[in-house]
Amino acid sequence: MPLRDAGGMITGYLGAAVDVTARRAAAEALRGALTEKELLLRELQHRVKNSLHVVASLLNLHASRTESAEARSLLSDLHGRVLAMALLHEELNLEGISGEIDVKRYLEGVVAAASRANGRSDVRVELALERVIVRPAVAIPLGLLVDELVANAYKHAFPGGLGGRIRVAVAPEGTDRELVVTDDGVGGAEGPPSAKPTSLGLVIAKSLAMQLGGALETSRSERETRVRVRFAGEGRA
Repeated sequence: MPLRDAGGMITGYLGAAVDVTARRAAAEALRGALTEKELLLRELQHRVKNSLHVVASLLNLHASRTESAEARSLLSDLHGRVLAMALLHEELNLEGISGEIDVKRYLEGVVAAASRANGRSDVRVELALERVIVRPAVAIPLGLLVDELVANAYKHAFPGGLGGRIRVAVAPEGTDRELVVTDDGVGGAEGPPSAKPTSLGLVIAKSLAMQLGGALETSRSERETRVRVRFAGEGRA
């Protein structure tokens, strides 16, 4: 601001300055710390993912060498669950510090892994996955639930070489999310998920739905078996 004398002539200037060196240094230090934290998180997710893949491979190896059909089925189920968790950590590694999961991309990987594990070329899997973002606390039980329902459909809905279709859909439903898994097979050998609550697979599925803050709703028509779970995007508090 100029300073003038009585005649209007400029005789000087008045101003103020603030030294922001310390503030800039603090901001740079904070950015550096966040970058370091993100790198550490990515490395952690990468290591966990690799460890889970090793466990999944060992389970698959044991399954291929056992003569017991029951043991093979159990090891295959465990393999699918471990692989679903490995895929989640892969997604977390991609997303970095944000910690948000793209359900569409994540479940595409889960369903593809379940399809490869079952090796049924006569069963077609259709995906109708909208891009929905959830927290890891929601993605974990969701991925495990999808793996459980798809594996159950492969096992029980299409016996004796019977072919057909499995459909997995996830979409926003108001402020919530909705998962629907259907198949046009003969129906689970164990019946709908509400029929035998003591079955381990169904107990696991019901427990995972509860972790999502929802419940399994099942129906059977002449054309298909349908399992529906409605859950909040934030999961159970």
